Parts: sequence; C-alpha cells; structure tokens
Amino acid sequence: MTSLDVPGDVGGLVCGALNPVLEPRGFASGQAGSRGDEVGVVFCSPGSEFHARFGSLDSEDADGSEAPFCVDVNVYVRAGRLDEVRLDGTGLGELLERVGRPDLAPEGAGLDRPVYPGSAAGGFAFATLVAVDGGAEPVPAAVVGTSSTGPLCEMPLGAALARAAVLLDAVFTAAERHTIT
Repeated sequence: MTSLDVPGDVGGLVCGALNPVLEPRGFASGQAGSRGDEVGVVFCSPGSEFHARFGSLDSEDADGSEAPFCVDVNVYVRAGRLDEVRLDGTGLGELLERVGRPDLAPEGAGLDRPVYPGSAAGGFAFATLVAVDGGAEPVPAAVVGTSSTGPLCEMPLGAALARAAVLLDAVFTAAERHTIT
C-alpha cells in the first residue's frame, strides 16, 4: 500500500464513519492520535452510563463491584487498513457473537491479526497459504470462509469503516434490547 492509497486525514475518516453510531449511544466524539503508519481513535463513554444502558456488553472479567470510570471503543488503522475495532478489549467478532449475531461475526474475523505471521500469539491458527503478489502468505484460519462483505481488514478503508459502523450499530442495538434495568 502506498501513501497515495491512504486518505490524508485517517482519524477524520474514522470519526466521520463512527461518530454517528457511537455519539447517540453516549460516547464522546472520537479522539485521534497517530504514530508512524498507525492511527488510533478512541471513543469514550462514562462507565456508569454505559453499564446502565449496555449491561450485557460489560467485560466478562469485570468483578461486578463498580462500573468502570470509562468504557472505550478503540479503532486502529495500520498501513491504511482497518486493523482493530474493540470495546474495552473485546473484538468486534466476539461482540457480535455475544449479542446473538453469529451470522455477522465472520466479518470482523480478520481484525486484530498480527501484521507478521511470526508475531502471532500462541494458539493463533493459520490456514493454508494464499497467493499474494506471486508468493504465498499464511492467512489466519478465522479469515477463511468469511462473507462477501468481509473480512474488514481486507477491504478498502472507507468501505471497511462504513461496514464497521453497521456492525457496531448491530451490536449496540442488540445490547440495548437485552439490558435489564
């Protein structure tokens, strides 16, 4: 990917796609930062408000004693591709599974894969090699067999962000329906 393939204001592109989904749900406008070819955007929601509205999305490792000060959606674009979409450390695919949308979960499957196969954490499964520019590259097993609209990490950035907005909307809409007050 060349610098000509990447929009000049990646943070603005992320915020433009996701602010309309997250702000109405109590998240602050995205705040962007960058380092090298990585752009990170964080959307923060006060923990007590998030817990009251989306209790079914609370982190599984939360001890239940108090709502956290802040709950974040973190989005990372690396080398011009959507690389991570996480809610307090939980990936988009897992969030979709958690809210009963396993049909959509494969679209987020390629996110958070290591840039270099050798950097994969233990237990990260790789499927067969896929031809890339005349060579072969291992592809994470989670990416194989994804829908025609994903995986998001392989899509052009604008299209990936638009689809991520739809998927996040599905997560929060389902979570709102399942929160018991």
